[in-house]
Amino acid sequence: MLLREDGTIDWLDWAPDGEHIYYGTTPNSPGRPGGRTLVRARLPGGARQRLAEVGEFLGLSLDGTRLLYRPLPDKQASRRVLQLSDVDAKPLSRWAAPQGSAPQWGADTTSLLQVRPAGSGNVIVELTLRPE
Repeated sequence: MLLREDGTIDWLDWAPDGEHIYYGTTPNSPGRPGGRTLVRARLPGGARQRLAEVGEFLGLSLDGTRLLYRPLPDKQASRRVLQLSDVDAKPLSRWAAPQGSAPQWGADTTSLLQVRPAGSGNVIVELTLRPE
């Protein structure tokens, strides 16, 4: 066993350095409905650093320099809002994604792929990111 969390672990990503993993964890306690903690853990050993409270963790970029997640909802934000940050969860940019499935990282850290509804079917589009 590499590490243990109390609660559900989702969206697990290895960092390119091979020594860290990033994941979201939802506690078993009902005190934080809908919220997840974004965690970075060093392996072996499992030393953890809790980076941010997020709505949903969507992954680490392939080059290991950016994190993508949905922020915790607020009164103005909807589930479509996405947050791009550095690996320490320092925000870089935030935007409202079009309706559709959750974006996935493209071939590098500057683009995302997303499925969007289009007419009677769906299309896959590339979204170019321009961090602030």
